[in-house]
Amino acid sequence: LSHTLDDPSWRLAPDNREGVRIVFDFGGEVESAWFQLRLSVHDPVMALNLESDVPGGVQWMLEKLAELLGDDLEVDLGPLRAALKETAK
Repeated sequence: LSHTLDDPSWRLAPDNREGVRIVFDFGGEVESAWFQLRLSVHDPVMALNLESDVPGGVQWMLEKLAELLGDDLEVDLGPLRAALKETAK
C-alpha cells in the first residue's frame, strides 16, 4: 500500500489520529474527497469511511481501493465489493 503515496493524487492527511486518512483533489477542489481506514478496537475488522464533495468521488475511491487490494486472500473484500456495486447504481 505504501507505493500509493508515490502517486501525488493520494495524499496522507496530516491529522491521522485514528487509522490512515488519504485525501484527494477532485474537480479542481482541494481535499474534496477522502477515505479513512482504521482497525476496530473490539472486533477483528477494519472500518472504511469515505466522503466526497464531488459526484462520483466515492465510486472512484472504491474502485481504486478494490484495484489496490486485488484478491488478497487474507482479507475479506466482500463488503468493499458490495459497496462498489451499490454506488455504481
